Amino acid sequence: MNTNHGGIPEDANGSSSRLPLIGVTSRSGELIWVQKNTRNYMDLLTTLQAQVVVLSPDRPARLPDGSRYEPDRRGRLPEEVLDHLDGLVLAGGGDVHPRYFGQELAGADPERIDPARDELELTLARQALERDLPLFGICRGCQVLNVAAGGGMVSTLTATAPRSRTRSSTLWR
Repeated sequence: MNTNHGGIPEDANGSSSRLPLIGVTSRSGELIWVQKNTRNYMDLLTTLQAQVVVLSPDRPARLPDGSRYEPDRRGRLPEEVLDHLDGLVLAGGGDVHPRYFGQELAGADPERIDPARDELELTLARQALERDLPLFGICRGCQVLNVAAGGGMVSTLTATAPRSRTRSSTLWR
């Protein structure tokens, strides 16, 4: 019998015996935060017949089989949590700290940076990429994927916008 990414047994037709388990990252695992900021992702995945587990830097990840994974003091979950997942959604949110792609703050809003979330998501994304685990990035999640894969970014467009108005800078009107 074959297994898929999450170790789910599959029959000869590739059908699994349980719903896929998808991890969804969140800035916080507090119920009020999740209901306000992560609920749409979770509802959509549930509608698509997936089970969802919230992965946050401040609360344990509780899996349907009863397994529980605690984040470390930097907000990172143990890599073993990925052994149970069939996919990972890196949710939207604030900015990734520019230090992760070799830049200074230079205009990035420090209030929108969450170091523990950066550690959680960048670590999970790198591990998921190494495992070839299906990944989906939403807004910030796309930035996390880019940085986890070794890419860089421009922190703010206003910091790099041309100062003089030329034909090539009509984008900045």
